[in-house]
Amino acid sequence: MPFGRRKEEKQKKQLENLIKLYHLDELDQKDLKSVMEISKDLMGMGLAKGLGRLTFPTVEVVKIQYLSALVRQNFMIIRKLNEILKK
Repeated sequence: MPFGRRKEEKQKKQLENLIKLYHLDELDQKDLKSVMEISKDLMGMGLAKGLGRLTFPTVEVVKIQYLSALVRQNFMIIRKLNEILKK
């Protein structure tokens, strides 16, 4: 099995786990994609933390990844609030 295919399957499995864990089964595809991107940002942050000794640039990268995840979450919340307002 090619590496790209395994990576896609792993990402799909991670998304399915997130959907089950946080009861996100009613989200549309656009929001599910956002959830996946947020989880990637946060997983990247977790990997950096697992290195033990963090150097200054690594700490900055972790901060940027965390802030990126927050920004994505905020836009997702804005989309959902907009949907509620339209109803």
